[in-house]
Amino acid sequence: MEIVYKKVLEPQPAIYGDFKFKCKKINDFLIKNNIKLYSHQTEAIAEVLEGKDVVITTPTASGKSMIYTLSILEEVCKNPNTRAILIFPLVALARDQETKIKNLIQKSSLKATV
Repeated sequence: MEIVYKKVLEPQPAIYGDFKFKCKKINDFLIKNNIKLYSHQTEAIAEVLEGKDVVITTPTASGKSMIYTLSILEEVCKNPNTRAILIFPLVALARDQETKIKNLIQKSSLKATV
């Protein structure tokens, strides 16, 4: 195998976005836990909540799970009968995400079950 091109990208400062959820509990949770959403997260959440299909391709630990979790919780806050199905390719990933989502729900005081 031959490498035909190589480029090193310099680190860039984080670009944060601003999104106000209609659900006060989510906004309070983010403020209380000093969580700032990245611009790609706020853009994606806005699109999802408008009912658009969204594909997110970013590196590991870039906040993809916060996009779908906060979008779902916003809907749950509006309608407690909201249901969502999350499908993961690996059992270990599913269990990890389940734990994170349960913790977020508990910390935010939302009435939701996983």
